[in-house]
Amino acid sequence: MKKKLCALLLAVLMAVPLSGCVGELLLVATVATAVATHDDPYVLRINWGIRLPDGYEELFAEVEEGKDGNRYHVVRYEDTAELANWVPWMYNVENLEDYQALARLSLERMNVPQEFLPKFHDCALWFDQQEVDHRDKLLIIWSENTLYIIEYYM
Repeated sequence: MKKKLCALLLAVLMAVPLSGCVGELLLVATVATAVATHDDPYVLRINWGIRLPDGYEELFAEVEEGKDGNRYHVVRYEDTAELANWVPWMYNVENLEDYQALARLSLERMNVPQEFLPKFHDCALWFDQQEVDHRDKLLIIWSENTLYIIEYYM
């Protein structure tokens, strides 16, 4: 529903000829509203420049309130073939404890049910941090056919 609403808002805005500061402000406000109402993995594209491969089912999502709120998504794929080359995964990570600590720190405030916590056994990881503020981090854990996506904001 939210995706359709945001897409409709953007389509209407793009169809209406606007110029000057009013048009630019309206465009910024519309895009900000669209971003703020998306609490699904679509936000990864805006915050981190990546797009989840198609074909997933979202199992769990939790978004903290506020602009600096953490985001957590658990998605499952029937076919994981596309995931293998999606990002430069790290396998057999030596400092796995550091990533587990980041996950705990991020998720402890969210009251995530046990069954949706990341599975670090026999997994692959991808980690990124914002260039502007290195305290903002993205951790994706791939275990079997499931991705655990943690956006951590300070």
